[in-house]
Amino acid sequence: MTPRADRPPYRGDIDGLRAVAIGVVVLFHAGVPWFSGGFVGVDVFFVISGFLITSLMLVEVDSTGRFSLGSFVARRVRRLLPMAVLVLAATVAAGAVLVAPLARDRLFGDARAALLYFANWRFAGQSTAYTDTDVTDSLLLHYWSLSVEEQFYVVWPVLFAIVVALTTRYAPHRRRGAILAVLTVGVVVSFGASASSTAAAGYYWTHLRLWQMGAGALVAFAMSPKSSLSVSLPRRWSAVAAATGLAVIVAAALLVDESTRWPGTWALVPTMGTVLIIVSGGRGSTVHDALGSRLPVAIGRNSYGWYLWHWPAIGIAILWNRRGGGPLDENLVKALAAAGSLALAVVTRRLVEDPVRHARGLASRRASLTLGGAAMVLPLLTLGVVAGSVDTGGDTVVRVVDAGDIRADGGDGPGPPRAADAAAATAGPIPQRPDGPFAMTPRDAADDRDACGHLDWSGDEPQWCELGDPDGSVVVAVIGDSHALNWQQALAGIARARSWRLISSTKSACAPYIGLPPQWNSGLREPYRDCAAWARNVMDDLAEIEPDLVVFTHISFHAVGLLDEQGREVDDADPASADLWSAASRATYERLLDVAGDVVVILDTPRSVSVDPDGTRHDVDVPECLSANLADPSACSFAVTPLAGLDRIIDAAASTSGLAVIDGADIVCPGGRCAAVTAAGIVTYKDVHHLTDTYSAWLAPDLAVAIDEALVAAPPR
Repeated sequence: MTPRADRPPYRGDIDGLRAVAIGVVVLFHAGVPWFSGGFVGVDVFFVISGFLITSLMLVEVDSTGRFSLGSFVARRVRRLLPMAVLVLAATVAAGAVLVAPLARDRLFGDARAALLYFANWRFAGQSTAYTDTDVTDSLLLHYWSLSVEEQFYVVWPVLFAIVVALTTRYAPHRRRGAILAVLTVGVVVSFGASASSTAAAGYYWTHLRLWQMGAGALVAFAMSPKSSLSVSLPRRWSAVAAATGLAVIVAAALLVDESTRWPGTWALVPTMGTVLIIVSGGRGSTVHDALGSRLPVAIGRNSYGWYLWHWPAIGIAILWNRRGGGPLDENLVKALAAAGSLALAVVTRRLVEDPVRHARGLASRRASLTLGGAAMVLPLLTLGVVAGSVDTGGDTVVRVVDAGDIRADGGDGPGPPRAADAAAATAGPIPQRPDGPFAMTPRDAADDRDACGHLDWSGDEPQWCELGDPDGSVVVAVIGDSHALNWQQALAGIARARSWRLISSTKSACAPYIGLPPQWNSGLREPYRDCAAWARNVMDDLAEIEPDLVVFTHISFHAVGLLDEQGREVDDADPASADLWSAASRATYERLLDVAGDVVVILDTPRSVSVDPDGTRHDVDVPECLSANLADPSACSFAVTPLAGLDRIIDAAASTSGLAVIDGADIVCPGGRCAAVTAAGIVTYKDVHHLTDTYSAWLAPDLAVAIDEALVAAPPR
C-alpha cells in the first residue's frame, strides 16, 4: 500500500508492540503473579505516542513548510476524546450504583479530573501509590496516563509550532536542527528530574514522564528520511535490535515490582526496549513477523479501548461480586472482566471510535474542535447535576439498632480494677466515659482524627504533643506509628482523671525500634532513613525526660521492609526478617525499661476485613460501609482475624522481663467481634485500621483497667 503524503508509512509491528504493552498492563491489573512489573506497558505506550505524533508533525512540515497546531488538536480530539468520554460516563453510571455512597464524592472528583485531563495531578496530590492502590479505590485511576499524554500533546506541539514559526526563513536542515535542539534539552532535563526524584507521587508527575515521550520523538527525528541523522539498520542488526528490545520489555514486566522506584533510571529499560524495536525499522525478522501478524495487530488496534475499559471493568466486577457476598473467586472475576473488557473495546471501536474518527462531517478543524468542547463541557455539566442529586450517604446519622454484635456500653464505666491495691506509680481514678449518646455520620467518622504530635513520612525530629495535666508529677509518654494514635484520646482521658502529664510522638509507618538494618519504604520507593533517625531521636528524648510510664504500640504488619547488605529488600516472610524484627523488639523494650519506670506494649488493634466464601480477604473501609448500610450497621461489623506479624511481637514481649502487655483487640472488640457502631452511637473506625478519636476517648475506662492490671501482672525484672 502506498502511504499518503501527509503521514508516515504504516508499520504493523508497532501495532503488535501496542498489543504487548496492553497485554502486560492487563495481566498486571488482573493479578497474574508473574507480571509484577506489568505497569511498564504504560512506558511503552508513552514512547510509541511520542514517536507517532512527532513523525506526523515532521511529515507535515516537510511537505508543506508549515505546522498547523489547530489541525493537530482536531485530529487528537477525533481520535481520543469520544472513547474516553464514553468509558468515563459508563464508569460513573455504574460506580454511582455500586461504590459505597461515602466514596461517590471521590468518584465524581476523579471523573472531573479525568475529563479535564489533570487526573495525574489529582492522584499525585493524594500521594496515591499506583502499585499499592486497589482497583476498587478509584475506578478511574488509569486515566492518569491519558492526562500525561494529553499534557504532552499540548506542550510539545506548541513548542514545535513556535520553533517552526520562528524558523520559516531557515533552510530545512537548520529548522530541523533548531527543533531537535529544543527537544533534546527537554528530554535531558526531564530525565534528570526523573532520575533524581524520590517522591512516591512522582509516578504521576508530568515533568518526570515527558522524557519517555521525548525519547520516541527523538527516534522520529532519527528515522525521518529527510533527517541528516537518518538511521537505517542493516537487516541483520534490525533483527537483533527487535529481538533485544522485545526481550528487554518482557523481562521488565516479569522482574520489576512495586519496590522499584518508578519512574527513574530503571524506567530506561522498557523505554530503550521500545526504542530498539522502533529503530529496527519493522523489516522482516522473526520478531517483526510475529508482532506484525494478524492477532497482535488486531489487539494493538484495539489497545486504546482495551486500556480504557479494562480497569473499571475489573473494579466494577469486583464490587458487584462483593455486593453479592463474594460467590465467585475474585481471581476468576478479574479474569472474566479483563476478557470482557477486550470485547467491549472491539465493539465500541467499531461503533464509536472509528465512525467519529473518520466522519466526513467532522473532517474540518472547526467541527472537530466544536465536538471536543461539547464532549468536555456537556459531561461536566451532567456530572455536576448527578453529583448534586446522588446521595453520598456521608451526612446521615448512623442508625443504632439492638443487635447482638453491637457493644452494649454503659455510661458509668467499669468498676475498679481487680488489682486496685497494686502499688503502681501511675495508678489512680478510673476516668468516666464522655457524655452520650452520640449522633455520628459516616463523614464524621472518616474525619474524626486529631493527629497531635504526628509526623508523616518526611521529617525526623519528634514533635511532642502535650495532653492531660501540664503540671502533673507523673509523666507518661506514648510512642509508635499511626496506630499509637488509636489510643491517644483514651490515654488523654486517663491523664486528665489521674493528673498525668501525657506526651505523645508518633510517625507514619515507623515504630522507634533500635538495632534494625536499613528499612525500605514501599510507599516512598526509597530507604526509610527518616524513620531510623526519628527513632534514635525519640529514644534520646526519652532518656532525658525519664518518664514514669511509656506506652508503645504500632501496626503489626510492617509497611516497611528490611534491606540486606546489598541493598535488596528482604521478604517479610523470610525467617531471617522475623529474627531481625524480634531481636530489635527485645532490644527496644530493654532500652525503654532502662529509661522509664514502666513500659506497656499494646498489641495491635484488629483490621477491618471481609472474608469471601472462597477465602479471599479484602479490606473494608468502615465509614464507607456504613454509608451503604445506614439502617443496619451490624452489616459492617467484623470478626477479629489473625494479624500478620503479631506473633513476633508477642514472642519478643514474652521474653522481656518487666514488660506489661495488653491485647488491644480485647478492648476494641470484646468477645472477638468488632462493632462498626456502638450502642451509644459511636462509629468505631475512621477507615480500615484506625479508630475514631471519639471511640478512643470512650475506651479510656477500659484502657485504664487494662494498664493497671497489666502492670501488676508484668513479670519482675
